Amino acid sequence: SLDTVGIPGKRTYKLTLATFIALTIRGFIKAHNSGALRLPKQKRTLEANQNLLYLTLLFYSVNIGIGFWSDSSKHVSTGVHQKYNERSKIVKDVMGFKREDHIYGQGPREFSLNDYKLPNPDQDTTPDASGSPIIYPKNDGLDSEWYTVMGKPRNDRKGDNKLLCFMALIGSIAYSAAFTNFGTLPAYIP
Repeated sequence: SLDTVGIPGKRTYKLTLATFIALTIRGFIKAHNSGALRLPKQKRTLEANQNLLYLTLLFYSVNIGIGFWSDSSKHVSTGVHQKYNERSKIVKDVMGFKREDHIYGQGPREFSLNDYKLPNPDQDTTPDASGSPIIYPKNDGLDSEWYTVMGKPRNDRKGDNKLLCFMALIGSIAYSAAFTNFGTLPAYIP
């Protein structure tokens, strides 16, 4: 293994970067060999942007569906999360915003308070979606970052869904305006 499980290091980042570069080069070679790069630039760019717009709309639709039909209180996720430790304090992140440097007790105290909680060993025994058992956080080692979190019910579900729909609408309009000329082909492209 190149790194600690769940905590990628420099070698993994270098491998990921090399993979992306190799795939990009492969894509350019395949596009060149197929003749796709010989199309008029404006038409080629517009068609690619329109295809990406369709994927963007699909992405927004899936998120809206999750917002309307999912139940956040039933969400259980096991993976890498913010470090758990009973000694926590408020610090500033790289952007200058305040945050808790560690999670402790039953979960966040100030920030993300309404988003998730830590499982209670006496009450929460439901496995996560993959059927894996709940992993309770510990104060040190890998178990302080690899554990299970559980969703909380949303206090303002209607307001959250309205905001989600509004953001999807703004994103779709902005994308269309910037990259697809609102879906119309310019007059000079045959």
